[in-house]
Amino acid sequence: LFQLLSDKKIGVNLLGQFANGRAEKLIHGSTYTNKRMRQPEESRIIAKQLRVFHELDIDIDRKPTYITSIRKLLEVARIKCTADKFKGIVDLKQLAKDVDELEKILAEVPSPIVLSHNDLQYGNIMKNDAGDAVLIDFEYTSYNPRGYDLGNHFCEWAYDYHKTVNAHLGDFAKYPTQEQQRHFCRAYLAGKDGDENDVSENEVESLRLEANMYS
Repeated sequence: LFQLLSDKKIGVNLLGQFANGRAEKLIHGSTYTNKRMRQPEESRIIAKQLRVFHELDIDIDRKPTYITSIRKLLEVARIKCTADKFKGIVDLKQLAKDVDELEKILAEVPSPIVLSHNDLQYGNIMKNDAGDAVLIDFEYTSYNPRGYDLGNHFCEWAYDYHKTVNAHLGDFAKYPTQEQQRHFCRAYLAGKDGDENDVSENEVESLRLEANMYS
């Protein structure tokens, strides 16, 4: 996958591969931060690059993976969370039922299957010296519904992984407001070189709702 993306000039440029690793070309730029990612112009740049990524045609399995991945995590939890200290904290049987119900609900949400990054937190996005956003770290990349990738990015607004305490706990007061979501969706729909004035309010609202169903 890394080679396929490099061939399309996405992410870090691959210079060569070896039996125990690979050589990559250095990106001149900086990684986003939680605060920087929220800035309107930066959010716009990220949205446009994500649209480019979603339009890629990569020769890998196109079956969506998000529900399967959730069920795998539940199975790991079922095996590991057997001690008495876990009793009454998590109802894994109910969670499994919730996942089944979630799958049924999302099956009714119109969302095209696209190449999805699946981990759109600020640390996996760089801004190069040319002013463009560059997506990196593709270990979770697969085909998934578009809304899943957009919803994941919106959720990542709530996380600051540089916190020294409970960095894994999100602050969902920082989830993007409706206006911030519309700003992102409008830029996404316009695409890399499109005119945002040509994007209708109905298109923006439809995409915003799609993302929130998955988030």
